[in-house]
Amino acid sequence: KAKDASDGIYQAKVRFLYNPSNPTKSIIHKVTYFLKDSADQGHTFDSPQSIGDWNSCECAQLWRKLSKSESALDRKNAEKLQKRDVFYSLVYIIDDAVKPANNGKILVMKYGVKLKAKLDRYLNPKVGKKVDIFNFFNGRTMDLYITRQGNFNNYDDTSFEDSASALEINGVEVEANEAGREVLQKFMSTAPSLDQFEYKSMSEEEQSKLQVILNQYRSPGEAVSSITTKSVSKPAAKPATKKVDIVDEGEESDDSSSSGESKDENLDEFLDNLGI
Repeated sequence: KAKDASDGIYQAKVRFLYNPSNPTKSIIHKVTYFLKDSADQGHTFDSPQSIGDWNSCECAQLWRKLSKSESALDRKNAEKLQKRDVFYSLVYIIDDAVKPANNGKILVMKYGVKLKAKLDRYLNPKVGKKVDIFNFFNGRTMDLYITRQGNFNNYDDTSFEDSASALEINGVEVEANEAGREVLQKFMSTAPSLDQFEYKSMSEEEQSKLQVILNQYRSPGEAVSSITTKSVSKPAAKPATKKVDIVDEGEESDDSSSSGESKDENLDEFLDNLGI
């Protein structure tokens, strides 16, 4: 984040990496809501919009109702129900000028729509050919240059390098041969899992917490109805997950974004398909 730097400028060279458990899902996309309770404590909730289910998202439904209300107070409250599109990818930290202890590590980067747009210029260009920035052998390095603009990060000067290059591990370029395959498999075995950042349906506790927060914006009758009629099934317990270090690129102005579905494929299969 820019605020982590003493001069307000965060600079780093990073390489986006394939997700080894499913390279075709190297960008995890999720829609979330950050809402504050009556004690001004913030809470983040995953939205079913993450899986294309807008109708099941109570935040979205209430936002639509409030935003169309004739009441100025309702419309003002609708502004507190803004969704956020967040993305997660693995990145190899080549050179972090602000936090050099990160150099040489594979971390999870959390980012928003502004930085995602930088990736889409290569992955889904409006004109020209697609460029696979994740490619181990001819991908692109990103020069992160983040400044602070009010309460948000500014990525205007962040860009990918013009020339394609092979991934360098400990200063040595990975080659597209059997030896390179072994190096990659060992290297990627140290990568944290992106699975825990996928959309998850809410637990009974989370659902109850959400209802209490949303009731701040509902009419008294609606608030009572939401408590008395809501029936929530408790999901199966999820296995404990290992704590993962995240490069959180912080807040940025929000826009909506879409995410496609793709076929599961592990790293071995992926490298086989590359002929390696």
